[in-house]
Amino acid sequence: MIRLPTPGSYWLLGIMVLGLSSLPIVWSIQNELAHYTRLRQAREAMTLFVSLLQTYEAASIERQASTALLGRLSPEQAVQRREQLALARSVTNERLRNIQHVLDRTSCTRCASLAASMALVRTRLVPARAAMDRLHADERLQRVHGATLDAIHGMIAANEPFQLMLNQCTLIIAEFNADAAQPLHLARIVADMREYAVRFGSLLIEPLVMGRHLTRDDRERIAIMEGRVMQLRDLIALRMVTKSYRGQLQASADAVTDEYFHNAYMYARQLIDAGERTVHQTVQPADFVAAYRQGTDAIARFRDATLVPATTQLDAHIARHEDTLVVITVVSGLILAALAGVLTLFRGHYVSPLEGLARGLLSLAGPRAATLAGHREAMMTSLSHDMRSPQASILALLDMARTTETYRTTPDLFAKIEAHARRTLKMVDDFVQLSELHVLKYRPSDVDAYGILLDAIDALTVAAQKRGITLQPDESIASEGRAYTVRAEPDSLFRAILNVLDNAIKYGPGHDTVRCGIRRTRRHVEITIADRGPGIRPQDMPHIFKRFRRFATTAAIGDAPASGNGLGLAFARAAVRKAGGQIRCRSTVGVGTTFTIVLPVK
Repeated sequence: MIRLPTPGSYWLLGIMVLGLSSLPIVWSIQNELAHYTRLRQAREAMTLFVSLLQTYEAASIERQASTALLGRLSPEQAVQRREQLALARSVTNERLRNIQHVLDRTSCTRCASLAASMALVRTRLVPARAAMDRLHADERLQRVHGATLDAIHGMIAANEPFQLMLNQCTLIIAEFNADAAQPLHLARIVADMREYAVRFGSLLIEPLVMGRHLTRDDRERIAIMEGRVMQLRDLIALRMVTKSYRGQLQASADAVTDEYFHNAYMYARQLIDAGERTVHQTVQPADFVAAYRQGTDAIARFRDATLVPATTQLDAHIARHEDTLVVITVVSGLILAALAGVLTLFRGHYVSPLEGLARGLLSLAGPRAATLAGHREAMMTSLSHDMRSPQASILALLDMARTTETYRTTPDLFAKIEAHARRTLKMVDDFVQLSELHVLKYRPSDVDAYGILLDAIDALTVAAQKRGITLQPDESIASEGRAYTVRAEPDSLFRAILNVLDNAIKYGPGHDTVRCGIRRTRRHVEITIADRGPGIRPQDMPHIFKRFRRFATTAAIGDAPASGNGLGLAFARAAVRKAGGQIRCRSTVGVGTTFTIVLPVK
């Protein structure tokens, strides 16, 4: 007996036909999406590559600015060069933060593996900067054999991990898109040529400062750097012969020939060919650095020009795949809409009464909650302004009074007023930040705890040097290649670590070392900061994290009592708790104090 199909069977057959017809489109979308994802990852890797090049150059410029401060300078020149160095360091720090931001947010898992090399850069940079600062502060130290050369080599060593990271980044891009990798490889070679050109010039700084002729060892090191520059020049020329983008880059390449090889390089050769004569007779170190920098800047412009073809090619590929995805998605959307219409016709979709009631309540509560949050943030902003304004006004009036006769006759009085005003302003800032941490919305993100520790060390290096204290990060940590990613608000975590370090500087003995370490367990990241100060009495230990609590101790024998307001450690504990962690303190009177910040691993 043959049964005729029922109406429901026809609809079921129609749904099956629609489903089967959509399979090729689904496959096409999946295929295009895979290509598009690879291109987007290549674009992320290229963004990281460009950031690495910029930071590579910023660190090199900082090294040039540091060497420009060596030797005899007029007071005006010294002030100008110190400003240039401060600017160069701030740019380097900003570039390092940008790279860390890219690494924290990238979807490219291969790119995230560069975090260990980044940590090594930051670990080496802190002591290298401190060594250069000691040279700048003591002209006699510059005359000590090898001191200047060691400091320059320390800055060079901080740059070396960039070469490894750039190589890894180029390989990642080549895996995703070989066409874009070719001009990037050229940019990588040009960046190396600039770096070795800078090193080649830096090796002449120490003999210029010392006022001596070049030794055999000097000439061997200089010859090695010079040989690398020439090899890279020949390699660049060979790669540009057959490339389609040669016309785009020829003008920049010619500028390198004119400004570096026909000018700065020849200037350096004159110093090398001076023989047994002292090389400082006709030129000062700062003048040589200024002339040499013009040539290396031309190489940097050539490097930037080589990035344009790579970016253009990759963006064109991404745009083409985006257009294809749009077309396929629209067609598949129409088919799915037809299928959804059939399903809706037979089944229907109704919002339950409870769901509708819940949505209504949320729509009423949403604006009210947003309004209350806005009022709360506005109140904190107003309170912060009102508390800071009087102290800021006092400091402004003191600046105006510096030119008056009264200030010149009673400078001690004005100094005391300024000290009290700054202390009060510091207390206001600490109080407001602690209040904001409790009141305002906490906005955590994925952050590199080791990077933030190094930022805090860098921020307090000058303050530590005033007391002869060395902030020493554990360099072996960077070689472990481990990630120290935690979930926290970057600014509040930075301030928490900064406050603990500041305490170690204030209460530790002068001319000593504060050791900073970090380690990762299975579930936590632990940051330790240890000093060899007078320690904390057992009866005071339960109260060290309470607000406005200060204890009877001094920074060191013979020092003035350390200033503070009792809010720093309170903020540190609050910030760490907000991140889901805890802070512990272990102290022995007469031995020292160790703070440990424990944060959950992301």
